[in-house]
Amino acid sequence: HLSRGNHETALAYCDASVRLFALTTDINGHANALVNRGRTRLARGEHDHAASDLSTALTSYRQLSYPRNEARTLLDFADSLVALKRTDEAREMLFRAQSLFSDLRESTDEVAERIRRLS
Repeated sequence: HLSRGNHETALAYCDASVRLFALTTDINGHANALVNRGRTRLARGEHDHAASDLSTALTSYRQLSYPRNEARTLLDFADSLVALKRTDEAREMLFRAQSLFSDLRESTDEVAERIRRLS
């Protein structure tokens, strides 16, 4: 629904997923649901709420030692921080993502470009 621009429906599904996973012991599922809701909130311009969801998801991914999920979520989190005019914090998130992608032997080109645009 999000990719089709139906943000209301997407948010409703995301809210339901977050509530459902909060009732379980599936930390990864809950974090994934929070990321989806955070991305939906980003698309809706709800940057404070997006940052909150993404920050909570990051904590879970760190707890689970899922560096790829952490790195990808850091990119979204940086987007929310840029929208909130918190560019220094966003830059820190991007440097952390770049480091994680490098450790994973994945391309850091996109992150480097994003860092350059913030400078």
